Amino acid sequence: MSKYVFIILLLAFSVATKLNANQSPQPKDIQTVAKVESRSLTSGEKVRIQKLIRDMNNVLHSIPDNGPSIFQEPEQVKKYQKRFGQFTDALKRYNQFPDPIVNQARQIYSQLQRALSTEFKRANDQKNSLGDVQAQLKMIESTLFSYKAPDALSAPFGKPKADAWVLLAAKVKRTAKESIEKIQTIDKAANLAKNNPGTVQQGALYDKQDINRLMRYANSQIQKIDKATQTTMDNLKSNLAGVRNELDYFRNLDPKNPSHKANAFLKEDASERIHGQLDKKLAIAKSAAFFMLAFGQPPSEGIQSLINEINGLKKSYSKKQSLAIGENKLPNAKSDDSSLTQIAKNILDKKQYQFGEHGPIVLTSKGVIDQEREESEERFTDIDVSLSGDITLHGTKTTWNYRWKEFKFAAPILDKNGDWYVWWITARKFSSGGSKTPIEQWVAGRVVKGSMILKDNF
Repeated sequence: MSKYVFIILLLAFSVATKLNANQSPQPKDIQTVAKVESRSLTSGEKVRIQKLIRDMNNVLHSIPDNGPSIFQEPEQVKKYQKRFGQFTDALKRYNQFPDPIVNQARQIYSQLQRALSTEFKRANDQKNSLGDVQAQLKMIESTLFSYKAPDALSAPFGKPKADAWVLLAAKVKRTAKESIEKIQTIDKAANLAKNNPGTVQQGALYDKQDINRLMRYANSQIQKIDKATQTTMDNLKSNLAGVRNELDYFRNLDPKNPSHKANAFLKEDASERIHGQLDKKLAIAKSAAFFMLAFGQPPSEGIQSLINEINGLKKSYSKKQSLAIGENKLPNAKSDDSSLTQIAKNILDKKQYQFGEHGPIVLTSKGVIDQEREESEERFTDIDVSLSGDITLHGTKTTWNYRWKEFKFAAPILDKNGDWYVWWITARKFSSGGSKTPIEQWVAGRVVKGSMILKDNF
């Protein structure tokens, strides 16, 4: 409602107050009323005044005095303006009658006038305080939907990711809460339609349904953040429990235990494997610490203790591995046949095998032994299926007889990372075999990379 319309209405109501029973109407105030001789109201007039009183009471009680004022809508202003004018005209007909029922009508009329004036002012105050409601709701929706609640974090994750997650989660939650407060303020004071045809995306004005839609979305964002935070914490708690249980294996590693020595200390890539497993567990423990730090809290005593223990296990493993490697020796020789040693050296020096630098050769078998095996290969070129369902395959079968001599030896070989490992090699010389079998030459057969060894232990 514009300020001009509001002033006009107040002027109209101020003129109407001159009908109040406490004032004596002057000639200029009742020019439209013909002067007649004093008389009593007829029964019909009394009935009409009683109806007027009922109608004014109905209108009076229809004026809300809380929530969004209906007088924010120009159509409602016109409606009540017209009705009040009708009451004014009706009451003027009975100004000359000093009857109690007329006085009662005047009192109701005055109450209605004050209620209308009060409500018009309340509507104007609401509109002035709210500003452009449609623009505000459009901005609220744009801001709300510009952020999306992140999913729960899965460990392991680093500090930058934890910081970014908490920052986004806090921003989404803060935006949702601020939007809810703004929407509630508008909903309490703005007189919006219940359901406008079309959607705001199609150009329709925001209505009550849009208010509810925005409220639901804002609340859902808060719930998603709370759920994602709790899920992340539950996952971290479960992972940490698993880490604590799995550390028992690393706590109990013993370089004097033959199985531990072979598999956890001297086996190829044992150090990389053990340190890699401990690093994964350390990353999970640190993830929990980073998550707490992102919320401005120092890591709990339990988490910090776990991080310290894993770092300690990494250091103690390196010491235990050095002890295990220091005790590892080359196997005892079972033969000192120089000719076999030379054959083994020739195999190690062949470029095609790329063994690289090696240490002393140790013969691990007493001498050369003869071996033999037979291999067959069938190639089918045709298939016959009889009426009874029998299947007949047609083709050729090739059989190879492999015969060879062999002996075994071990030698330390320098790895690319600078460590020495003991290799176990079987030397073979075939006298017969398949089409691709090297005949009458010593070659490397089965080759196994063994445990780590110090050069000083050769």
